[in-house]
Amino acid sequence: MSGKDGYFTTFTTVNNHKKTYKEYKQNGESSWSNKEYWGDTMAENGCGITVMSIILSGYGKDYTPEDLREKYYPFSLYGITCY
Repeated sequence: MSGKDGYFTTFTTVNNHKKTYKEYKQNGESSWSNKEYWGDTMAENGCGITVMSIILSGYGKDYTPEDLREKYYPFSLYGITCY
C-alpha cells in the first residue's frame, strides 16, 4: 500500500464526464487520524474535509484531508480564534 496514505481504493464514475476519485478515510491507518481537529481528532470530526478531499481528487486536485486541515483549520493568535 505504498503511496496510499489514508485511502485504499479509488472509484470511477461511468457517465460522459468520467472522473476517478480517491476514497480517503479520516481514521484507521491514515497519518492524520489522530491530529487535532475541532476539539477532538480527525478520526472523530474530520468527515467534512475528508469528503472535500475525495471530491477534489475527482477534479485532478491532489489534496489529502491533512493538506486541507493544515490549510484551513482555525488558528489561535494571541488567544483569539481566527477563521
